[in-house]
Amino acid sequence: MAQVIMSMEEYRQTENRLTAIGELKEKVRSSGVFEDSASCWNTENDIIRPFTLEETKALVKQILEL
Repeated sequence: MAQVIMSMEEYRQTENRLTAIGELKEKVRSSGVFEDSASCWNTENDIIRPFTLEETKALVKQILEL
């Protein structure tokens, strides 16, 4: 049986990254680019409008901060 030992700092970093990823997913879902923003199963086929330049810049900035 393998054991994995994670320090509290590693745990906090992991939790912070998972939280940031969840926030990014929610931002994309609620951005209004999908036909059904409430769906968790949206794909590129469900996109009804492109991101504006400002929205794209904000998303890229958020991704780079991950």
